[in-house]
Amino acid sequence: MICGVSVGVTASASSTATAAIRASHVPQPNSSPPVRWATQSGVSVPALDMKDRVSHCDPRAVVHWWSDTVGKLALGSMTRIAVIGGGRIGEALIAGLLESGRANKDLVVVEPVPMRAELLADRFGIRATDDIADAAKSADLIVIAVKPNDVDGVLGELAKAELGDDHDQVLVSLAAGVPTARMEAKLPAGFPVVRVMPNTPMLVGQGMSAVAPGRYARKEQLALVTEMLESVGKVVTVSETHMDAVTAVSGSGPAYFFLIVEAMIDAAVGLGLTRDVATQLVTQTMLGSAALLEESGQSAVELRVAVTSPAGTTAAGLRELERGAVRSAFHDALEAAKSRSAELGATAD
Repeated sequence: MICGVSVGVTASASSTATAAIRASHVPQPNSSPPVRWATQSGVSVPALDMKDRVSHCDPRAVVHWWSDTVGKLALGSMTRIAVIGGGRIGEALIAGLLESGRANKDLVVVEPVPMRAELLADRFGIRATDDIADAAKSADLIVIAVKPNDVDGVLGELAKAELGDDHDQVLVSLAAGVPTARMEAKLPAGFPVVRVMPNTPMLVGQGMSAVAPGRYARKEQLALVTEMLESVGKVVTVSETHMDAVTAVSGSGPAYFFLIVEAMIDAAVGLGLTRDVATQLVTQTMLGSAALLEESGQSAVELRVAVTSPAGTTAAGLRELERGAVRSAFHDALEAAKSRSAELGATAD
């Protein structure tokens, strides 16, 4: 009971929660100063913060608040997910989902190697199978976590599945370089597809994923995918036309980072430090610097300037990096990675 309104929740067959608000009478808002109205998600609500709206007991505000609450509940606990591919990325996603509160019964992994399938089932307490069609037919989100060369085989198996005609299911591809149009063409007409470019730090819950919806993916379905990926890191939404650039930056980015770490450790050893000490110094410096950039609210330029005293040691080191054309090297590296991603996508298409 909220402000005299009896509220109930039902779940559809596709496990998408819906709110049903039932009232024997419509309560009048508590007396309050006149307010201006704003439209949010197609619902007119007073332009106040949510606490004020609900405390005033305006029925439209209550409906909006309850719908939003139930929507979040649906995202968090009522979505069935099939992960096709039990490799490192698939396992990382499963681990993150369970840690974020997903129920074991709502997850299934498809893994063709029996020993690997048994290991995942025992480790996470989830169902493991080698039958793609069987796992997919009862899932709300069907996640493809295989190598790009294996995507066609997965799509072929999905064609045998009894996928829903209501387009409530969503195919989520974590395979690099495979366009949504290609996947849509191999699925039932109008089937929603979301393409994702993850990166390997998701293995420790610190991934950076970019999502691009296909032609038929609805806003609420993109929200489901985003919420799922947030269990293993951060998520941004981009146009699919930018996916090659994303691949060059965050998809390949960890490799650039590791190369810098490797080079700094080797240089530190050359200065006389042990490799163990050098590794600790470089690793923690990278971790601390990333945290400072994330939390300080300052730009990378501002933080670099703050460390660089005139004619000091940092200035001397930076001068050598600039002499080595480090900026243009990164520019060329990202351009090359973007071009290669586009080539692979064209081949896949």
